[in-house]
Amino acid sequence: MKIPYIWMAAALTLFAATGQPQTKSGAAASKAKAAAKTPAVTIADLVMQGKIPEAAKLAAKSPGAAESALNSLMSSADAQILARKTAEAQATLDAAQKFVDACDKTGKVKDIPLDALKGRQFRLQGIQFSDQGDYAKSEAFLRQALQISKNVKDPVLEAAVHNNLGYALQSMDLLEEAVKEYDTARQMADDQKDNLRSGIANFNLGEALYQLKRLDPAMVAFKRAAEKSRAASRPGRSSWRSGRAAGWSRSRRTASR
Repeated sequence: MKIPYIWMAAALTLFAATGQPQTKSGAAASKAKAAAKTPAVTIADLVMQGKIPEAAKLAAKSPGAAESALNSLMSSADAQILARKTAEAQATLDAAQKFVDACDKTGKVKDIPLDALKGRQFRLQGIQFSDQGDYAKSEAFLRQALQISKNVKDPVLEAAVHNNLGYALQSMDLLEEAVKEYDTARQMADDQKDNLRSGIANFNLGEALYQLKRLDPAMVAFKRAAEKSRAASRPGRSSWRSGRAAGWSRSRRTASR
């Protein structure tokens, strides 16, 4: 049976206008559009949802997927520590460890950055002991984290740990050692072009130098802190005070316990 010309013309007009022949409309089309806009659930999402076996199963199917997921989880934990959400960071690292264990059981997942995860676990423990005022234990865990960060060449972790270690040492009145740690932290942050963390480390350095009565170097450090804070688009002292206790902190006045 031949299709009447008028209907063929109408169909061609509709196709030209929409880019595709329209076969369905209404609710079906709406559902399809909504599905297309829904972001795909990542392996890291599954881990945080507690769907560990499913996440491990997916990771085993794709080379590098487990490493990518673990890196994402560790980055989330780093950000949570910076935001002073240590309980959330602990939950994230705990979930990451469960994921790693599940992947190991599959026997199919290789090259997972286990040491980088362990380093962050030690770092968080160090911060938690520092919050409790047990700076000797804090130092012990942070030095383990520092060694791991150097072994795996993880500059983000290393820079953060140097600053945390400076906090612990300064709290024990080991000011000369604290100055060295803060100075290393701020230099590494500069190398990473991380103005926020550089501002925090510089401010901490300024406080330690001030306690040592080195007023001119302290003023230089405070000025650098202000410049880095402005560069990070977070003007004013509050830009670093909110983060100083959060894994980049020192001050007894602001660090939460």
